[in-house]
This record gives sequence, structure tokens and C-alpha cells, in this order.
Amino acid sequence: MTDYGFVPGGTGFDNDARRYLSQRPSSKVIATTAGTIESFATELKASTTVQRPVGNLGIGCHGHPQGVLEIRLDSGSGKLAYFDDVDRAVTSGTIAISTSVLEPRPVVGGSPVAAKFRIVGCSIGAAIPYLVRLKAALGGKVNIVATPHEDLMVGTISIGSTAIVIRMLEYDFRVFTTLGLSFEGEAIGQAGVIDLFAAKYPFWFDGQLIPKEFWKTIVPADVFAEGKISNGVSLDFDPKIGGRKNFGFDFDANIWEHKVERVGSYTVTPPSQNLASSTERREFIRGKIKNRPEFAASHLFPLHKQLGYNTYDEFIDGHDWIAPSRAPDQWGGYRDLYRVKTPVTSPGGSNTPLYDVVSNSSSIGRIGLDESDARLFITV
Repeated sequence: MTDYGFVPGGTGFDNDARRYLSQRPSSKVIATTAGTIESFATELKASTTVQRPVGNLGIGCHGHPQGVLEIRLDSGSGKLAYFDDVDRAVTSGTIAISTSVLEPRPVVGGSPVAAKFRIVGCSIGAAIPYLVRLKAALGGKVNIVATPHEDLMVGTISIGSTAIVIRMLEYDFRVFTTLGLSFEGEAIGQAGVIDLFAAKYPFWFDGQLIPKEFWKTIVPADVFAEGKISNGVSLDFDPKIGGRKNFGFDFDANIWEHKVERVGSYTVTPPSQNLASSTERREFIRGKIKNRPEFAASHLFPLHKQLGYNTYDEFIDGHDWIAPSRAPDQWGGYRDLYRVKTPVTSPGGSNTPLYDVVSNSSSIGRIGLDESDARLFITV
């Protein structure tokens, strides 16, 4: 059986993901003019070049842990697929994969083996309600496989005359504060940010303790400056790739990032008096937007959970709420995002990454990322 992939984008990541999906064993990539998942589903069903039933399916695109894929679902959707867009696709049926594409399935142990729908893209595996709804939109007959980690595609390495693509995973560590302040309202500083990371992420994926020294080496003294700092890293590949064991990466390896994120704006009737403190502003907006549908208890993936908060009140308290003087009825929430990325390496503290390598050479290739490992990939 042949696997089929679809990568409509044109970024560097997309180009590498396209090569990765096309150069996996027994794999091909489909291109469509429309560039939508709907058109991919149509080609799978109607194209005379597709060998049906297919093996597994895959898409490559940028993803986000709050539940967004940078891909168009159908002819009526935008460039970003949010949860509500996927929810609408369940009703419309536009991206459903036909059973004629998938069946009959191979049988193992007396039971048919469902096709995988592999998402090559960052962190979307952290948004499980999104994946559950996407599975329903795809017709419910495929098992979606996605990672909650960063999906690092490295496609600029040559072994002699052979160009290779390496796929690795990176931790996507994220903490938030309200505009550089602790909950007590004091400047949080480097030590405070380190404490936030250490409290939220005490262990590596294999259960080994993350030493506090790690955070100290990557969190800068000035945590208030916005921007990204990339630190090079050298990793040991075992087995070797084309005779090489060590590879140095000077980008997207050990990353520190700080930026201000905004939610909103929301149109509300301005308060009758100036609200000088952040507490007053939070209490004002708390009652103004609570009844919006994206916060409803019946929502399958309410906005506050998409943004990492368990409750609506945590969401309100996790932002500072501001309306510009030129538009006093437009209120937005602001928070600081502090982010650390570093490669996922083999258990036990080694310097060896977990990785796949593909190429157009039969002598260089390895699929080493274990999609059945629930610490690395989510399957729904």
C-alpha cells in the first residue's frame, strides 16, 4: 500500500515537510491547484494515479498548541484553520475522506487496521479537542497522529552528493505572566521566570529531572526585552547518518523567546470613570464578555482553554486589559509569553536526538520517531 501526503504551503518548513512526506518509504505527495484539504480528499477519491486503498495519509503545515493549523480546509475557508472552522467542516462534510479511498483495510489479529492521518507540524498535538473534532471532520475513519512538541525539519544538510531531510522534535516550553509582572504585581525578573518554568516543567519526557541549571543557561538576564535568542547545538546521531555522527545546528535549536500576546479586541461600552489599576480593569471586563459564545460551558473547546487556562476567570486574571484612548470601546487582553525550545533527546540524558532521516538515496534513511509513544505523539 502507498502512503499519500499533502503540503500546499511554500515556507521553508513546508518545503522540507513536502520532501519528508514524499521520501518516506512507499510514499508520494499529491499537489492540487486549490491547495485545500478538500481538494486533497477529492484527488484521493478520483485521481487515476492514486492506488486505492491507500496506506496512510499525511499533511504538512505550521501548527500551534492552542489549536490552529496554517492550512485551508475547503474553498470557503481562510488560510488558518481554527477550531470553529474545523467544527463547521464536520457539518459540511467537505474534507471527509471517502471510505472508497480507505477500504478494505489490512487485517491484523482479526481486526482491520485504521489508516493514520499524520500531521507534520508543530505542537498541534497539545490541542486534543481540536484533533478530536478534526478526526470527525475527516469522516472518523482515520486515526490522527500529531506531536505536542515542536516539529523540527532540517533539510539543508548534504551527505556527499545526497541531500537529506532530518525530522526531530523539540520541547515547546511556555509560561505566561501579565505584562512582566508576578501575581503579586512586582517585576518578575530572571529568577522568577526560571521558577515558573521549573514549576511547570519539572521533568524531561522520559521522567528524568530537568536540572535548574538548564533553565539558567537559556533564560537571559534581561527577560523584559522582546525577541528571540538562538543558541547553536551539536547533536550525536546514533546510528550515524551517511558515516557522520555529529551534526551542528545553529538555528532553531536552543531557543529563548519573549513576546507580548494579545487577545481581542472586544467591543464594550466604555466605563464611566477611569480604571487606574489592572484589578479594576479585570473586574470591568470580566462581566462584559463572559456571555460570549467562545466562553460558553457547552463549547467543545472554549477560548480560555485554547489559551491554556482551566477556567474563564483564570483567563481574565491572566491578562492585563487595556483600551486605547483613541478607541475606548475596544478592549484587548495582553500577556507576556516566555518560551524555551530545546531538542528532545534519547532517554537517560544522552546527546542523541530522536529522529527520522529521509533522502532520495536508498542507502540513507531511517524512521526512528516512534509514533506509538504517547510521550512523543498523540493519537486520536
